[in-house]
Amino acid sequence: MSDSIFPEINIDLQQQINVETEVITLGKTFLFDFKKGDFVTQNGRLVIATEAEALKNWIEKVIRTEKFKFQIYKQYGITLEDLVLGNKINIYKESEIKREVIEALLIHPQILDIDMFTLNKNKNMLTISFTVILKDGTGVEQEVIINGR
Repeated sequence: MSDSIFPEINIDLQQQINVETEVITLGKTFLFDFKKGDFVTQNGRLVIATEAEALKNWIEKVIRTEKFKFQIYKQYGITLEDLVLGNKINIYKESEIKREVIEALLIHPQILDIDMFTLNKNKNMLTISFTVILKDGTGVEQEVIINGR
């Protein structure tokens, strides 16, 4: 019997720390140029994206993908088309776009939070800017410009 009033707990703290700080690797991704609408090539070969480039490409792809438009995109993307129709984006629409973007991005295993979110619509161009806070504590600035909406 122990002299302490607290029960003894046998936990391997190092194992718990390793689980909490596990680095998630996402595999090989090819760099995509959204302005050109094609994969980046060099010497006739696809360019492999760095982890930071792959994350930025994934974020832009999620925002540019209209959720529910095609059967395959039921769980992926955001519903922008109905929210940005017309010339003005009111406070309700801006709030809903922000909610949808944040909700869609937080499914990524490396993303912890979204901060400094701004939205600007100028005629047929929509600019969405924000900072992505990663689970390792770093921040990545992102800007997605969508034409024709």
